[in-house]
Amino acid sequence: MAGHERTREDWVEVASDEALRFVEEFVGWAQQNLGEVRVDYSPQSYIGVRRGRRVWAPLWLRSDGAMVYLPDPDGSREEQPSVAFDFFEERLRSAGLEPSWQRTYNAGANPVSVRLRRADLAKEPVQDLLRASFEILETGASPFSERQPVVSAGADGQERFVPLQHDPEAAEQ
Repeated sequence: MAGHERTREDWVEVASDEALRFVEEFVGWAQQNLGEVRVDYSPQSYIGVRRGRRVWAPLWLRSDGAMVYLPDPDGSREEQPSVAFDFFEERLRSAGLEPSWQRTYNAGANPVSVRLRRADLAKEPVQDLLRASFEILETGASPFSERQPVVSAGADGQERFVPLQHDPEAAEQ
């Protein structure tokens, strides 16, 4: 296949039925909940889910789903994980998933990686991550951690939602 762009039919020949169902459900969920996306079957190694001209979510197929690489919801391409990644990492782990920060993937443009199966698409932390990673690609979008509250432990040890960009005096009340 060297020099040959793949087609959907090429993927059907090599991928499991479950992996292809995952792609269909992933794309269907994105279109219904996030906006216009299109599927690009032409890459040799992954199926690209595009938002406009950019591959928002490359899907590296596995037998029962895919490894998905997403833009950081804070727009970071730094070596260290962003505040948004830290927030989602905790939530995804509590949902039984193992996200990681892969700064080397796609020159840092898609550093958030997580292995997903069809059932994971119904999990709120997964949906929230997909939404936040999709929204950061909007022209002029502010980082997730600047526009969303995150969980923080107070002095009493109780968790509460507080905005990251907040007035310290107001947080003490």
